[in-house]
Amino acid sequence: MKNLLVYKCPEMDKIQLESDVVYKSENNKKLLLDICYPIDLDKKIKYPTVLLINGGVGSPLKFSSRFRDIFLSWGKLISSFGFIAISFVWRYKFPQDITTAIDFIRNNANSYNIDIEYFPPLLLVMAKNDKYFPINCNDMFNMKYRATGANVKTLLHKTGEHAFDIRNNNKESHEIILKTIDFMKDNLM
Repeated sequence: MKNLLVYKCPEMDKIQLESDVVYKSENNKKLLLDICYPIDLDKKIKYPTVLLINGGVGSPLKFSSRFRDIFLSWGKLISSFGFIAISFVWRYKFPQDITTAIDFIRNNANSYNIDIEYFPPLLLVMAKNDKYFPINCNDMFNMKYRATGANVKTLLHKTGEHAFDIRNNNKESHEIILKTIDFMKDNLM
């Protein structure tokens, strides 16, 4: 893995990983997801699950290791705190891929020890100096999500650039990564 989080803990290397699970096949192309399980996975327990949604890719083939490493790194960190974490490839021109992935996860929840009964609040994490996605890019989504009655929390890295979690190894990045984990603990456990 080359693109890793700037924050690490030793337990990240002990999690269980199920890679390359096909959640959709279309025209000989497979859309994949990776599932990171807690260190001491008990198959009798349903675990709170975090779905890591990236900004989308032009082609599943372009997702490759550059982006995958980032999300596997996040998944390993999240799973080291007792959650299941799922990252997946979706095509930005086909946002329905997100719904398809969620449906796949719900339909197969028992097989993957996922607790689907709980619908947690949403956490949006952004960087003020992101040259690819300006901080207002989620405003419409945020407004529509809040209109459903759901809770949305936002964390903003005041000096961070795009992918600050792997590029800006500083105190603020570490604090936001830990606040993200705290958010999951507070809302999923």
